[in-house]
Amino acid sequence: MTPVSWRSLLALYVPLMLSGLLMTLEAPLIVAGIARQPAAELFLAAFGVAFAIALIYEAPVIMVLEASIALTDGWAAYLRLRRAYLLLGGALTALGIAVFFTPVYDLLTAHLMGIPEPIARAARPALMILTFWPLPIGWRRLHQGVLIRYERAGIISVATGIRLLILAAVLFSGVFRTADGAVLGALAMVVGVTVEAVVVTIPALTLLGPRPGATGQRPWRALWSYYWPLAGTTLLQQTSRPLITTGVAAARDGALSLAAWPVVLSISMFSWGPLNALQQVIIAVADHEANRRRVLRFVLAIGGGLTATLVLVTHTALLDVLFRQAFGISSALAALATPAARLLSVIPLVMALQSYFRGRLIRDGRTRVVQRAMLANLAVVAGAVAGALTFGPLSGAVFGALAILSGGVAEMGALWWGGRTAAAPAPTPEMVEVSRPL
Repeated sequence: MTPVSWRSLLALYVPLMLSGLLMTLEAPLIVAGIARQPAAELFLAAFGVAFAIALIYEAPVIMVLEASIALTDGWAAYLRLRRAYLLLGGALTALGIAVFFTPVYDLLTAHLMGIPEPIARAARPALMILTFWPLPIGWRRLHQGVLIRYERAGIISVATGIRLLILAAVLFSGVFRTADGAVLGALAMVVGVTVEAVVVTIPALTLLGPRPGATGQRPWRALWSYYWPLAGTTLLQQTSRPLITTGVAAARDGALSLAAWPVVLSISMFSWGPLNALQQVIIAVADHEANRRRVLRFVLAIGGGLTATLVLVTHTALLDVLFRQAFGISSALAALATPAARLLSVIPLVMALQSYFRGRLIRDGRTRVVQRAMLANLAVVAGAVAGALTFGPLSGAVFGALAILSGGVAEMGALWWGGRTAAAPAPTPEMVEVSRPL
């Protein structure tokens, strides 16, 4: 058991944090690219619809990264997980074809989502392209997991930088000439992530060492039992977002709050990229109790530092500078956004602790506890939405902040309690060992 130091934690964490920060540039780049095309307003709206649907559609492959960090201790485990990912990615692609290429799409957008017909029609070609998006997403995350497990995270941030350069080239160089801005945005996303997936694959395979002649048995039941709760967790997480938006719209000052809500989120979201990397670090290094205590101190330092930064910004004149100078919003919007932004200033510490408890559980194979904790989050958010629809005493922006915060605290508590009460799975020949490869 190798003790982990702050230096080694930073060496693993900083490249992952940088990759997360770079990824926050993807959406502004795409918006800028679409805005320079004809009929920009229509295609911006269409891409927004396509992207929202694609996020839910790709959700089952997101946790391939966490599973890869925890399980890929050699070729046999890697090949087993790769087969599972290919089956899952193939099933998702078939589902996308069945929905986006058939009349089912009209039922989804017009009747279930209530999307205006011109926007739904413009979004469809982009979604046809994004049908194939989960395949490179999952492949990239599978090999990123290997790199993180073997502590070669620097390659990941380089690959993300290359992805953004490719995306910008597709958007602005005229390589793909089209008047359809939504299609251009979808093409840029798929091409960029495909190149990134290729860049991380070769070094990841090299780290696994010489390929053995035999790979052993394939414990499908154990692997699916481990992974499905993680896939379900991501789906539930995506479901909470439209639920919160529904509550924001239904609460007092709903229309104005819908305009203020993205401003509130944009202030707190700068901390989400750095926080997302924490969970990956925890899975990679929290292999025994002494290391877990060190990692907890590291997590508290990162989460506490980000919370202190947000408190400083939201409780001083800096917030007014942001609202008036950076965002240029009106006094009415600023009045709604200010209390909501202050409430969310503590969310980095909550999310950091979520990452710590969730990472430990994933490392220990207790993925069902992770899913139940996300259910607790969703239940609290749904209860808050019901309250907003019934009573609506708060402005929509404040409601949204309270819903995120209360749901996050509920999930954090459920993760902590589940980690205390859930028994670790007994070792069996089918389970893949998750010891640290050092």
